[in-house]
Amino acid sequence: MKRTPLRKVSAKKSAHKAAEKAATLLRQNAKGKPCALRLDGCRGDPAYTVLAHLRRNGWGGIGLKPHDVLAVFACDQCHDKQERYHSDCTDTDLLRALGETLLTQIADGFIVVAVERHGPDFELLPKVAQMLGETDGEMV
Repeated sequence: MKRTPLRKVSAKKSAHKAAEKAATLLRQNAKGKPCALRLDGCRGDPAYTVLAHLRRNGWGGIGLKPHDVLAVFACDQCHDKQERYHSDCTDTDLLRALGETLLTQIADGFIVVAVERHGPDFELLPKVAQMLGETDGEMV
């Protein structure tokens, strides 16, 4: 019986797979969310919402998708206008939508923001404390 050698998985490949999994979770979290762009002609139906990547300021290019943190929740109509640099889609709209999307991703627990502890009155949000493995301010 012929045996095949074991394949060695490098640490770099493992880290890449973990990053891809996290990115997939961010994209999946867009499903069912309201459109954050809300441009003229917005569909307004959460069933059509996707994670629309912002390809501006050198954050992407031809064939290069920016990181999933640099994306907004957008319906298919708004996503199309955003990708085509339509005049309806201003930088102000994108900044507002990016802020709303980031705050939603943080509230849903898909993005964790590092916090500094200041004084005895500091409290972690329960969800963040659970993610960090802390209870009553002490590490578990």
